[in-house]
Amino acid sequence: MLSMQECVAFRRSHFFQPISICELEQYFAVKMDDVMRMLGYCCCRSLSYTVMPLPCRGNPSCFIRRNGYYYYYKKMLRLQFSVEVNVLPQNKMSVHIENRVNKLLRNNKADDKEVIIRVLSDCNAETEVKPFMKTRFCDSGLMSDTFPYRSKAIFAFQIIDDKEICFFGMFVQEYGSSCPPPNSRQIYIAYLDSVKYFEPQNLRTTVYQEILLGYMEYAKSLGFMKVNIWACPSNRNNEYIFYCHPLEQKIPNEKKLQEWYKCLLDKGIMENIIVDYKEMYKHIQDSHFTSVTELPYFEGDWIPEMLESLIMELKEGIQKRTTDVSMIDGPILAHTIQNNDQKENVTVSKDVISEKQIFEDALLHIKKHREVFRYYHYYGLIFTNAFSICCRLTL
Repeated sequence: MLSMQECVAFRRSHFFQPISICELEQYFAVKMDDVMRMLGYCCCRSLSYTVMPLPCRGNPSCFIRRNGYYYYYKKMLRLQFSVEVNVLPQNKMSVHIENRVNKLLRNNKADDKEVIIRVLSDCNAETEVKPFMKTRFCDSGLMSDTFPYRSKAIFAFQIIDDKEICFFGMFVQEYGSSCPPPNSRQIYIAYLDSVKYFEPQNLRTTVYQEILLGYMEYAKSLGFMKVNIWACPSNRNNEYIFYCHPLEQKIPNEKKLQEWYKCLLDKGIMENIIVDYKEMYKHIQDSHFTSVTELPYFEGDWIPEMLESLIMELKEGIQKRTTDVSMIDGPILAHTIQNNDQKENVTVSKDVISEKQIFEDALLHIKKHREVFRYYHYYGLIFTNAFSICCRLTL
């Protein structure tokens, strides 16, 4: 038995390392979590709900604290959203897609599960070329600095148990014939998203494909030639159009999603909507592109971001080499540079990045992007028209 003095001396020695209560709690929780899960509980921790303060709409800096007193109107009625999806205005595109999808449902004996298609947004927008690309290509007239397009939001609804359910949506960018090349008569499907509430479940994938094929078929009749799609799977933590998804909804991996798009495009070929499709790298090689100004330049796409960072890296490399040359002794440079005019010419020539170099490096990035991440940029031809598509789908 140690005396009080001996206990104090032992505690002060370097052999004694006390364990804090927090560390003991953490150790206990790790060991007991599995035990509690076996008993049907989520964990061994004590969880409590904290009531958040209520904001005051009259004064943003004013909050109603927990258990605080405030006044409210007893007879104030909650505003009801009276607009139904059926009364939303239709256009030729929504009618075309809706008729195609409902025909499929009737053929599969699902007449009572009709789908409602509406274009909820249709407005003009513009893609601006990023600074480095603009300085290198637009200022010299090799490329337009803006690309006007029509932005559209297309959504699909179904009435289930007397409730309107939005189960599918996509945002598209339509670059018309008045848009300068290389975007002229091209379509970019920027986002594509879904939730697994469509009924019947066995027709869910088929209905998704019918919506896309119906849109392509209608766009083809308007004279569009290309559609761009990125077949890249979404991340569980990333939300594209719908702010949340059911936890039980499965997200396809890269291989499954690529097969899904190939099935879609092959079906489009069988129906004479699509002539052919290619991934981007093969399309560049087959078309004998020689400049990055021939690559499609869409708002929010991966290619503009890649080109911008690529030019920035090349500029930084040139500046570094220029700094290294300037550190060389003056007499050594005197053999090659006789006067200031020649020296200025040398500096200017080094600052200019060759168009060929940018294109070759961009091609390597696109090839690496394809091989490493397996993201395919499909390029489909619709008769004399072409379609390429950029989308993200959660099945």
